[in-house]
Amino acid sequence: VGWFRCLAPRSSWPSLAVAYCTVAALLRILHLATIEQIRIHPLNHGHTQLLVEIIDADGVSGIGECWWGIPDQAVPGRGADPIAATVESIIAPRIHGRDAGNVQRLWYETMDFGQRYGDQGIFTMALAGVDLALWDLLGKTRQAPVVELLGGAVHDTIPAYASLPPLRNLDLLAQECKRAANVGFAGIKLHEHTA
Repeated sequence: VGWFRCLAPRSSWPSLAVAYCTVAALLRILHLATIEQIRIHPLNHGHTQLLVEIIDADGVSGIGECWWGIPDQAVPGRGADPIAATVESIIAPRIHGRDAGNVQRLWYETMDFGQRYGDQGIFTMALAGVDLALWDLLGKTRQAPVVELLGGAVHDTIPAYASLPPLRNLDLLAQECKRAANVGFAGIKLHEHTA
């Protein structure tokens, strides 16, 4: 109760002590387990997506997606190798064993460390997948949608577009554009230099 002396008049100490005990109990309940495993799952369909799975000490997992590179039609999934190596070799060792609930702290510390690799490109794409997985894990642990953890929805709906990786194949490009249009996207962002 000692720290209440600087913050409140003596007459309010008993109620503040109860409030402090309630908050302390709540914080213990909300404490997340440490990060125990960081797994990668390349999507073997000839594209360059990679799923990142982060599992805490309680066995709860969160999933995030990152992508990088140009697809290799001869070896599906190989395009994800560079980003997988970035997640496994650079980012995972920095967050393993840390408190999974410190999503923003982990992002800032990892990004600060990663500045030596650049502030864009493969490192930031890998970190984005890890960040998404940590937010997913936090939402599952708190049993709340991530949008609520971020302060709640601002709009009922928002426009969205499909952003395709660099496919470098006209037939595959046409197929993916049709697929995006069929599921309702009104716009499509391409990453083709030449088709």
